[in-house]
Amino acid sequence: MEKIGNIIIEKDFYPGEDLYSDGKIEDELLELVQKHPESEFRKIIEEEGRWPIFYHLSDIRKNIVDWLPISGNDRVLEVGSGCGAITGALASKAKEVTCIDLSLKRSRINAHRNKKYDNVTIHVGNFKDIEKTLDCEYDYIMLIGVFEYGFGYMGTKNPYEDFMKILAKHLKKNGHIVIAIENKFGMKYYAGCREDHSGRFFDGIEDYPNGDGSARTFSRKRLEEIITSAGIEEYKFFYPYPDYKFPHTIYSDEYLPKIGELYQNIRNFDRDRLLLFDEQRAFDAVIKEGMFPHYSNSYMVVTGPEIESRFAKFSNDRDEKYAVSTVIKEKKGKKWVEKKAVTEAANAHVEGILQSWQELQNRYWGTGLEFNAGKISEPYIESEMKKPESCIILEFLEGQTLEERLDECLAANNKNEFLRLFERFCTLACHGQDYTVTDYDFIFQNIIVNGEHWSVIDYEWTFDKKKSGASLIARAIHCYCHSRAGRAEARAWMEEYCRANQPQVAELLATVAESEAEFQKFVQGDHLALSELRHKIGNPAFSMDYIAERIGAGTPKVQIYEDHGDGFSEDKSYFIDDVCRTDNKLHFSVKLKRDLINVRIDPADYPCYVSIESVTYGGEDISAKVFAAGKGGLRMHNGARVTKGSFFFATGDPHFIWKLRGLLPEMTGELKVCLKVERLSNEVAAAACDALGLKGKL
Repeated sequence: MEKIGNIIIEKDFYPGEDLYSDGKIEDELLELVQKHPESEFRKIIEEEGRWPIFYHLSDIRKNIVDWLPISGNDRVLEVGSGCGAITGALASKAKEVTCIDLSLKRSRINAHRNKKYDNVTIHVGNFKDIEKTLDCEYDYIMLIGVFEYGFGYMGTKNPYEDFMKILAKHLKKNGHIVIAIENKFGMKYYAGCREDHSGRFFDGIEDYPNGDGSARTFSRKRLEEIITSAGIEEYKFFYPYPDYKFPHTIYSDEYLPKIGELYQNIRNFDRDRLLLFDEQRAFDAVIKEGMFPHYSNSYMVVTGPEIESRFAKFSNDRDEKYAVSTVIKEKKGKKWVEKKAVTEAANAHVEGILQSWQELQNRYWGTGLEFNAGKISEPYIESEMKKPESCIILEFLEGQTLEERLDECLAANNKNEFLRLFERFCTLACHGQDYTVTDYDFIFQNIIVNGEHWSVIDYEWTFDKKKSGASLIARAIHCYCHSRAGRAEARAWMEEYCRANQPQVAELLATVAESEAEFQKFVQGDHLALSELRHKIGNPAFSMDYIAERIGAGTPKVQIYEDHGDGFSEDKSYFIDDVCRTDNKLHFSVKLKRDLINVRIDPADYPCYVSIESVTYGGEDISAKVFAAGKGGLRMHNGARVTKGSFFFATGDPHFIWKLRGLLPEMTGELKVCLKVERLSNEVAAAACDALGLKGKL
């Protein structure tokens, strides 16, 4: 036996060596958790910019279990606890947590990071040996990223069925087995992501033709067959998005995603990938056809009696002061919403929501606009659920959102009805604008429309300050038009209306993207957004057009990403067709647009040395402005800086980010750029960056 902090590690079945290891990274992780508290993990992840550090230490991993109704009386068995990514979340909710893992080193990492908990015991060894000694029945048995290794655990003819049968023996009556696993037919694998375990393209889709490796993922149909053949009759499927590793939303069959919601699909943190098609559009198509459950990237199966949770959404990638979760629950036909802080620092933010409700009621008194009330009513008393002070309960309102109604009008080319709805929105946005209270997130998707009865369902971002109605309208237009493709005509309708009836809105639309970027930075704080972290980790995503053109012509391709206030994404990027190359120098132009805030330039897809030779605008060399400190210019890169304008990149995804606002007097014309790019071997580039110190921020 070994004790680390309050945690006991039992080694009765430890074979004397770790039979599963990721190598030196585990030594690094052990040193990190020994030297640093959990509160510093996020900073370390962002500074390191490496996949293994992010994967093992990210707080986002906990989202997969944090929404489950585990109580302080429950005993939990966690099979395959690894480095403890979710152990702490379980320990903070349950009476007792028993962990099983093959690796002693990983178990020590787990113990060090969670040493404050006195209700955790870790058993090291093979599951088949340890399970025979388990002497209590569990309320929850957790298999998070573990069930796919059932063959290695069991080694029997029907390993997955046998695995379930053995687990069921340790389950208390009315208890739950929880399985989180990839869907072998998940949309991301068709779109060009490598299979998570083998690293091969289309490996699961082709039913693992090579036959090597012990991990296997399944379709929904096959998972159901395994569960029922093990004698388990009660179970329910949930759908973590983008996947179960880093989920921000959990859907269910009662609360499936709506068209336009699944747009955060480029999440290839661990490996490079292809971009074979637009995943958001493909998801929209399968949602429309009622086929989403078959193409969800991951599954989460909860066996046993039905739990109350129907939907969960997490926003813990924000600044800690604003990290919250939202869970929709249902019992006896009654639904309600629970919104809670997921960090201690966010308590004040959550507790302020009810105060905002009262203030907004006063502002909009007499307009017919309502806000879903926060209150505790019968369903919560009946369930005898413990509520922390940082949790509020809100009414659940049925109905279509204003965004959905507008989309229906757009699809039917019903301009008159579209503008009738938009006109009422504008009237409400401008009502009471002299009040010193503003719901800044007063946008189409946060309004439920039932006939002429309108209700606001999310007023989390309410501030004690005046904000013009025109600014709210401009932001609503921006959010609507940038969250989903195919809304250009709707924007034209709204701009036409505003020019005639809301001229100030028409003026604000030119700068709303920059305002939105500032607001998102306020919400994000000093932390990197996940999209920024993905770029820093540096595994690229290659479009088929890029691959075909590169193979066909052999000409270097420069990729440009545009930020119009909502960050960088693959679907807002393009390749420059007319790159001129002379003596390792690339000459190209970046087209400027009125609402462009930041531009990211990817000069290559391999480790390299890059020198910025010149940047010209309107015939003037503005290189000095690019490198000068101030509002505009070079903001960030993911290489090691050698001189003011030269850099080593040890990644296959080298890039610069330039802030254009403040750099250029007006956003018209073209920015002419000349870069010298010299390809390096992986070893040379890595050695150069290590010697210089790999720093992404200037």
